[in-house]
Amino acid sequence: MSEMFQSFRLAHGSPSRHNSSANERMTVGERTVKNSWPTKAPRARRALMTAYSASEDGVDDFARLGPKGASTRRRLMDSARALLEHGSAVALTSSAVAHRAGLSPATFYKYFTDVGSIIHALCHEVTLDSRTIIDAIQPRGDMRDARIVAERFVDAYDEYWLRHRSILSIRNMEADRGNAAFRYMRRTFIEELMNALLASALIVRRVPLDGPTQRLAGRIAVVVAAVDRLAAVNGLYDPESNYPATPRDLLRKAQIDILSAVLDPAIVYEQLRQEMAEAGY
Repeated sequence: MSEMFQSFRLAHGSPSRHNSSANERMTVGERTVKNSWPTKAPRARRALMTAYSASEDGVDDFARLGPKGASTRRRLMDSARALLEHGSAVALTSSAVAHRAGLSPATFYKYFTDVGSIIHALCHEVTLDSRTIIDAIQPRGDMRDARIVAERFVDAYDEYWLRHRSILSIRNMEADRGNAAFRYMRRTFIEELMNALLASALIVRRVPLDGPTQRLAGRIAVVVAAVDRLAAVNGLYDPESNYPATPRDLLRKAQIDILSAVLDPAIVYEQLRQEMAEAGY
């Protein structure tokens, strides 16, 4: 079993031993790992290992590390990410990360407890970068058109996945395996995107919303799930293969069409009228 998954098993226990309090501890991300560090570790080492954490509002706090410590930790994270770009997370080791960064293995353990904790830190960092997607659909002068909102969302989501594919794939894999910390990370990420789209829908929608927003929110959730999956597989397959059977540009247009229709149902009626007129009805 790899170092990464040994650390996850030791930190989280088997599924049968999960309980509500354990899951609650897991939702605070890196602080969970911090709580599982050996209490007999030298005080100076514990101080270095606990110097970095995520604050309550999700903002990473490098201040306590100092410039040199933050720079060293950044080198380790960049090294791990580069190795993950070209290899499997299962094969990732602390020695390989330290070696590529030009540091000693002992230095790795001053900043991370194990490979699992550095992978969690990378996933947390990438998840914070999802703000670029939300910024792309923030209300402004030309954002009264649902098609523009949908186009910017789909393109920003696709670009986000292209930037962070190796890390997002690990985050989603661990979330699917039931790792509570990664499930929480992915859930909050998706919820923020859906809330941003719901807010945009209420601005661009020309058909009055009848009743609560739950039905609209449900439709947005379905579309976001589809966009997420298509972004995940984009670029993974040989261009010469027939998967996806539909060309990439048509898949992009289909996503934009469906999302824009969910955001503003009036688009559906306009399209139907146009198609009927072209057909001579």
